[in-house]
Formats: sequence, structure tokens, C-alpha cells
Amino acid sequence: SRTLPDRGNAEVLADLRWVVKGWWKLILPEPNQPRGKEPELYDLKADPDEKENLAAQHPDEVQELRVLLDRWYKPA
Repeated sequence: SRTLPDRGNAEVLADLRWVVKGWWKLILPEPNQPRGKEPELYDLKADPDEKENLAAQHPDEVQELRVLLDRWYKPA
């Protein structure tokens, strides 16, 4: 997970894309970034500071949100 100071770091944020649906937030690396960065999934109601990555415990949510993000976001 990222720390709150990371949120203000343009270099960190430029490599990421995210989507929020309900209380779920999925953060993914840009498609053109090297492999190695794992998806991050947070329950914003239970974890508003985004400290506990739930992606491994909720793969169906990750996939659903990834589809939404991929439909909307087309990298240049």
C-alpha cells in the first residue's frame, strides 16, 4: 500500500490508474508500465486510509472493476 505522502507525489500517481465503485477502490499500474506492480483493492468504508490491500481476498471484485476501468480508460 502507499502512504498518504505518496498521494501527492506526481511520479507515483502518473504510473497508476484507478476506479471507484461503491465502497471499493481498485488501483492498477498503467498498461504500458513494466510488470511487477500488483493490483490494489481497498474497502474505503472500512479502510479510508487505504492501508489493507484486499485484492487477493476479492479476485472477483478486482476483475469486475478492471473491466470497468478498461472500458473507460484508453491510454494514449
